[in-house]
Amino acid sequence: SKMPDRTTAVRQKHHERLSSSGGNLSGKEWRGAFYEVRKARMHSSNRPPASPRHAGYREMSDTMGSFQPFAVSSSSGNLDMANPSGSVLKELLLEQINVLLIGLPLGIASGWLQWGDIPTFWLNFIALVPLAKLLGDATDQLAEGLQNDTVGGLLNATFGNAVEMIITIQAVKSGFLEVVKNSLIGSILSNLLMVLGMSFFCGGVGRQSQQFKNLGPMVNITMLFLAVMAFSLPTIFHDSGAVAQQDILRVSRINACLVLVGYTAYLIFQLLTHVDLFQEDNDDEAPEDDAPAEEERMSVGCSTALLLVTTVLVAISSQYLVHSIDGLVNQWHFPQAFVGVVLLPIIGNACEHASAVRLAIQDKPVVSIMIAVGSSTQIALLVMPFAVLAGWCTDRPLDLNLGTAGISILFLSVTLVFTIVSTSTSNWLEGFFLMLAYLLVGILYWYTPNTPVPTVNR
Repeated sequence: SKMPDRTTAVRQKHHERLSSSGGNLSGKEWRGAFYEVRKARMHSSNRPPASPRHAGYREMSDTMGSFQPFAVSSSSGNLDMANPSGSVLKELLLEQINVLLIGLPLGIASGWLQWGDIPTFWLNFIALVPLAKLLGDATDQLAEGLQNDTVGGLLNATFGNAVEMIITIQAVKSGFLEVVKNSLIGSILSNLLMVLGMSFFCGGVGRQSQQFKNLGPMVNITMLFLAVMAFSLPTIFHDSGAVAQQDILRVSRINACLVLVGYTAYLIFQLLTHVDLFQEDNDDEAPEDDAPAEEERMSVGCSTALLLVTTVLVAISSQYLVHSIDGLVNQWHFPQAFVGVVLLPIIGNACEHASAVRLAIQDKPVVSIMIAVGSSTQIALLVMPFAVLAGWCTDRPLDLNLGTAGISILFLSVTLVFTIVSTSTSNWLEGFFLMLAYLLVGILYWYTPNTPVPTVNR
């Protein structure tokens, strides 16, 4: 006989519970009912492949919670799904992390009214953390609304690091070329060492070890080695002798184009030819019905509007943030390299950091690794070449010469992660070592002297 659909069974259970209670459920009970139905629908539908970052945002949404996401029909006491766009939008906007959005109007006011670089930097820094998550959620909803696996996957892969791209454009236009390089190096390192390290550590506490399939993560690590090679060549070229800066710039721009070609091949591999390598097994889940229920989502128009509005807000806030970096460096004596490598990556990585750790604790190491290593791959193969080409379009001499220290740290970090992931097992000690490595890198950049900002028209 045909087994009942999992979503229908879960909804029926909560309808009966709602009827018996007369519609009087606590906020915690409302959220529990919502997420149980939502989880059932996730397992009953084929969602477009998500970028590592958006996979983390989905889990973060479940972690943070929202307020009374269901509406109750007064006549039937049933859960009202008549306006899915409104209910999903309400859920996204009422997540607890959005309390930090109070920094957005204050940060813009601080920059506009010239309250000073220090409050301007920190207020916009705080505001960009929830904006980054909201931008990821909007992209995720739009990808689902298109109902096309390939297009949705491409959209997620392209906008997966939109915040880093926007900050990069603002910094390149303002002439902070070294800050751009350091921030992108820092994004790669924070994901590889801190996010992955804390995930292994928290997931390994109380367990002998965690086992996982390493085929998907190893593809990402291979791409990271390719990126490190592409970044190393302009650096070696610069250090080889009397080489004109213009030649280094040409080599960097050609390398950036070739790396983007490699990223395109990686997307074809991930989204079309080898999708199964990048998904976690769900063999323990309940059987699915032949006609799965559709998960409620925002309409394409609503998700597009949210994406555009959030992008504009990120652009405005990041502009004030970038313009206040000089004041932070001069007044608080923060090393410019430390700001780029350690502080700025927190903006885009904070939410996915929490998500990766939570998944590791739940013994889902594959997804946790894909969030950390996959995000590093996107930064290296997409955002870094994008930054060079953005400098080319705006007549800024941004190259891929990351310096001997930057290249050495990247290579050692990727190699360290490779030695751990290649064993298909992890434990808390390996996670501790990764976090310790990130601390060593942070200490190095704290004592790195400031470099003069190139004289370009800001």
